[in-house]
Amino acid sequence: MSVWDKYPYTDFHELNLDWIIKMVKEVTKEMNDFKVVNQIVWGGLHDPGKEYPRWCIVDTPTHEGYISIQPVPAGITIDNEDYWRQVANYSALYADFQNRIVALEDDMDLLTHRRVLFVGDSYAVSLPKNYPEYVAEYLGLSSDDYYVAARGGAGYHGYGGENTFLSCVEAIYPNIVSPETITDIVIVSAYNDIFENPITVAPYYTALINYLRTNFANAKIYQGWCGCFFQLMTASVHDNIKKLMNTLTSPWATPMTNLEYVMVDSGWTGDDEEHPTDLGSQVIAYRITEFLLGKNIDIAYGPTALQITNASGFSNSTLEISVEMKNGVKTIHFKGDVIPDSAIIFTSTLNVVGTYGKGLIWGNSAYKDCITVNADIYVGGTLTKNIPVKVLFGNDSVNGHYIGIGCDAINGSTNTTKISFNQSTKYVGDSLTI
Repeated sequence: MSVWDKYPYTDFHELNLDWIIKMVKEVTKEMNDFKVVNQIVWGGLHDPGKEYPRWCIVDTPTHEGYISIQPVPAGITIDNEDYWRQVANYSALYADFQNRIVALEDDMDLLTHRRVLFVGDSYAVSLPKNYPEYVAEYLGLSSDDYYVAARGGAGYHGYGGENTFLSCVEAIYPNIVSPETITDIVIVSAYNDIFENPITVAPYYTALINYLRTNFANAKIYQGWCGCFFQLMTASVHDNIKKLMNTLTSPWATPMTNLEYVMVDSGWTGDDEEHPTDLGSQVIAYRITEFLLGKNIDIAYGPTALQITNASGFSNSTLEISVEMKNGVKTIHFKGDVIPDSAIIFTSTLNVVGTYGKGLIWGNSAYKDCITVNADIYVGGTLTKNIPVKVLFGNDSVNGHYIGIGCDAINGSTNTTKISFNQSTKYVGDSLTI
């Protein structure tokens, strides 16, 4: 049988006609829909005393939307379903949107609003303004957004296993509002564990981490070692600190590596060589803040005024020093005059121009930091501006904490009357540990 016998012309004709009719109906529907859409008008707030055309959308005082399905005479109420059909409940939509926005704001607040618990020892509590207060200042935290669980002599193990960090946290926990909203826990250990056997300390460390994870479920935990007695930084102490760092670790706690040995510099400790000065607290806080934010922050220290005393051959010498950190770059500003007596022979290597009290930001017997800055020099009454001058901050058994100045340009001069550092005198770089 041929194809024409199997599919006669009439069958093809009927098939084509059915398709044409189907397509005409679809086009007609689309045209009707188009007409309806283009006939829809906005009638504003419904007024039962007005007439409305077909396909008119109106609103109600309760924020419900209705559309007219035929022309509406005056006097027809909105609940008459022969004329009006509800198409939207705006009040429900508004309430849903509002709930969603509030929930989103809460989520965003949890992501961006920090609440911090500091765990530590005397470094965190014993100073006029300690590092938790500075961190709160740098992060813009209110007094309700941070807590300090610390006491003098505390550590992971503490003295005798009694004055532990865990006991500090347990003591303050009842006073912490909404512990589930704490975002960061910062543990800073200074001196009190560095002579302990790491195996002895480990169970106390684990107990602390487990307690923090259980009671502050949404917090990230950070830990760092920031200090110890300067005079006790022997090779054996260094070795034990490293052992503690390697032993006291947890997958739930992130090490703040930028805090390691920060207090070794005795320029940051007070007369007891143990506790930080106000400037030392700022440095600790600065490093914690940068670690929490994961980026460099801008900060300024000082100015620190140094009254240089006990200088053989120098008098009336005062230096004012301030430090800025911007985009990770350190700038040190000098201001003041160093005035040698006329009998002094100024050398290029080192002239100890004076000593100063603790609390500066440089200098100990282990690390002598020397920088070069420009200064104005008066020789024989003649001023020469912007001469490179070496400035060294150091500490030794003879001079204590001292400032040394040297200058090749006036090497051997006995007629130097003044070296003047003005506000524009500055050092930019990172060779000093700040």
